[in-house]
Amino acid sequence: MIAFHLEFIYLCSWAFVLLLLLLSEAILLFVAYFLLDEMEDHFIASHLVSINKRTLGNGPLGRMRRVRKIGALTGRSTHLQMLDPCAVREAEILPEHLRKWLRASGRLFRLALTGAGLLMVWLGVEWVCTTLTTPVN
Repeated sequence: MIAFHLEFIYLCSWAFVLLLLLLSEAILLFVAYFLLDEMEDHFIASHLVSINKRTLGNGPLGRMRRVRKIGALTGRSTHLQMLDPCAVREAEILPEHLRKWLRASGRLFRLALTGAGLLMVWLGVEWVCTTLTTPVN
């Protein structure tokens, strides 16, 4: 009886992780369609953002990738981003009301990945416990 409840909780937890991933993508799509133009207006001298605007296109996937690029600029700096110091400087002065939308999607995604990792650990521990308690024939 308890095993059924644990399995149900496990499946519901995976459903919650999937819901978090979908919510993260929905927020990203909302930002891509309603706030991306305002974000790109703040990047005037940046070649990185202007090149991405031309190469990635204006479709839903291209807009979402451009939002992710701007989110990466506002987050941590990598070597490729440091090649365009104007983009890094302009990302530092991006208004807070736009930054919170970039952070919300990323935090939900990280929370979903952490939950998925914990559920995989739970599955591994459950498998080991089942294997150790089963008698060998």
